[in-house]
Amino acid sequence: EGAKAAVTMPRSFEQLELAGVGSGLRALGRPMQAVRMSLGGGSWVGEITGFGSPGVASRQCPRTVGQNFVEEELNRRYLELGGRFYRGARF
Repeated sequence: EGAKAAVTMPRSFEQLELAGVGSGLRALGRPMQAVRMSLGGGSWVGEITGFGSPGVASRQCPRTVGQNFVEEELNRRYLELGGRFYRGARF
């Protein structure tokens, strides 16, 4: 299962720290300054910059941590705290 989002933003890391999973996830990703954008077809159409100097002060920076890793760590932490998952199924 691939990532639905490939980047995790600073505010999300701050909240993940409160849940007890931020530092492990932070270590997985690389800090980023810019990203390339594609509209499909295999070619890059532009670059988005400015991630290195956000308008809001934070101890964190955007990192290349996919949503699938964030979900996996949150699931692990929830189970560690005694939570139970009930997943629905479609037939």
